[in-house]
Amino acid sequence: MSFLSIEISRRFRTQLRDKRNIHYLRQSVVTTAMETVSIVSLKPPLQVTLICGLSVIVWLTYKLFKHLRERSLNIPLWSDGSHACHRWKLIAIITHTAYCNVCESLIVDGMYCECCGTCADFGCHKKADNMFNCKTLSMAKSDPRIQSKQISHLWICGNLLTHSTCDVCGDDCDDESALVDWKCCWCQRCVHLKCLTDELRHSDCDLGKWRTCIVPPFCVIHKKVWSKGRRKFVIESMTNFEDESNWKPLIIITNRKSGNNDGDKILTIFRTILNPLQVIDLNETSIESSVELCEILSKTNKEITFRILVAAGDGTIGWVLNTIQKLKINPMPLIGILPFGTGNDLSRVLGWGQSFSFETSIDEVMNKVLNTRPIDLDRWSVKLSSNRSLGIPLPSKHYLMNNYFSVGVDALVALNFHETRKSRVYNYLFTNRFVNKFLYLTYGTKDLLERKCKNLNEKIILELDGKRIDLPELESIIILNIMSWGGGVDIWNLGNGAVKQKINDKKLEVLGVYSTFHIGQLMIGLSEPLRFGQAKEVKLILLERLPIQVDGEPWLQFPTTITITWNSFAKMLTTRSELL
Repeated sequence: MSFLSIEISRRFRTQLRDKRNIHYLRQSVVTTAMETVSIVSLKPPLQVTLICGLSVIVWLTYKLFKHLRERSLNIPLWSDGSHACHRWKLIAIITHTAYCNVCESLIVDGMYCECCGTCADFGCHKKADNMFNCKTLSMAKSDPRIQSKQISHLWICGNLLTHSTCDVCGDDCDDESALVDWKCCWCQRCVHLKCLTDELRHSDCDLGKWRTCIVPPFCVIHKKVWSKGRRKFVIESMTNFEDESNWKPLIIITNRKSGNNDGDKILTIFRTILNPLQVIDLNETSIESSVELCEILSKTNKEITFRILVAAGDGTIGWVLNTIQKLKINPMPLIGILPFGTGNDLSRVLGWGQSFSFETSIDEVMNKVLNTRPIDLDRWSVKLSSNRSLGIPLPSKHYLMNNYFSVGVDALVALNFHETRKSRVYNYLFTNRFVNKFLYLTYGTKDLLERKCKNLNEKIILELDGKRIDLPELESIIILNIMSWGGGVDIWNLGNGAVKQKINDKKLEVLGVYSTFHIGQLMIGLSEPLRFGQAKEVKLILLERLPIQVDGEPWLQFPTTITITWNSFAKMLTTRSELL
């Protein structure tokens, strides 16, 4: 028995050892396989490629998820009755902390209303629609509040901005990690719960320090119409804000996709402090509808002047000016600029800066608007007529110019950039100022080698006020209306001997550029242009197909005769007293 027991024990230990060996073998195989696909074991180029690929996949997945969530929140500005729908937007929980106005819990995945500031998580937002009113946009004729010309405070609890102070006692508000204290979404006043008396809660709102810019809801009368089988609210009329003698309503125009989606932030900022009807998203509304308030008010009161703040580039500003001229609005609105484009030449000249920074507070922006002064801006007619002497019967075309016109190498660079910018991939992934400027530099360097506009003087005839100009060998002709070109270069005044330039003297400045390399020298102030002089009328005869641009909009133009003459004045807002 003892021998049998020993034999059984030996075999058992052998089998156990074999099983352990198999287990170790499996573990070794798995470990080896994992080490084989480890990022560390890969060569550096493959490591970079793999990490970049994974990063792009994660980023695209996030962008797609965010896009789908935001589309589900996109609702019309109007709703039944005179109240606006809550315009919900996703809360960036990484950078912002907020509490739900319904359940009062910390929001992990939720949204806020960009008009009134109400916050809700995804489980409570439908309740919030029923529990909390948003800003009143306008009123019907039968609404009794129209006669009183007053609105009450619209108090929203909690989620105040950092460093908010109580309007009653002057102490800091919202210094607790909870849903505390109150804010009126019309006048922007903040108060502690203990300071919010019944008298203050139900008192009339004076619209706060920006009252001269706000269109109160009792000034706008809406009506219901039927369009394509659906009920629609439209503005019927608009009356004067009689209690405010210095009333100059402010309209904000932008595209939420402009400036790497910076336009969307602008919409949110101004819908918070103004009537949401005054904040126009060109992605949802046409330019004609954007200036509808100006047109409606001008029919009833010629003494009220609107201010329009365009948060965009020079192209959109020209689009707005064209629409105002087309609609013949009198008095003409005053146009200010929040620069979101690449060059922003007109913004620089008028004192609005080279680009808008979100580090700038809304108080600074509004104070800038209030302290600006009106100034006239020359607008020029660019007429392209058929060049019959060349036997090419082409229809005439007409454009309006605010900044500058050019033909040659700089227009070619703009054309190449414009073709790239039309790509959907570029618009979705890479649209920002840095990439835009990099592309400009790339195309400029490319033309430096190719020189496609060489000997432009043999392909074009230039006349200033009827006098023909003898052209030297050059690659570009630039016609200026303002003191900025190419993203901030005061090209006319480089060097000595330049005649004073103005934006409202009904004169154009005409100059030439020798090459792309010459443009680079001009950009850093190491050279000066070839000045041909000033003129009230400029004529160019194109003998060959050449690239041209009007205010940054480029195309290839067949042989034609181009005549530039003064058209009209636009009313702009400037912060620079030396321009007046």
